[in-house]
Amino acid sequence: ERSTALIDSPGFQEFGLHHIAPTQLAACMPDIAAHASHCKFYNCTHLHEPGCGVLDALKNASGIDGISANRYKIYSELFAELSQQRY
Repeated sequence: ERSTALIDSPGFQEFGLHHIAPTQLAACMPDIAAHASHCKFYNCTHLHEPGCGVLDALKNASGIDGISANRYKIYSELFAELSQQRY
């Protein structure tokens, strides 16, 4: 059974994923990572490359092993955010 928890940590004002490199993001999302090993290219970003296992799973979202459009949207938005130059 999956569950979600909201954690309140007094003293923390900001939470971020900036410690994760964009190329490591897929490994942090188990449903994305499960399909990343099927990519044609080792350095696939799962955004536009041909032969991408993640994009193939997105096309087959209706299947039990597919990736939902909402979940992929989260991945692509996080990837874009993490790709921004850090100051």
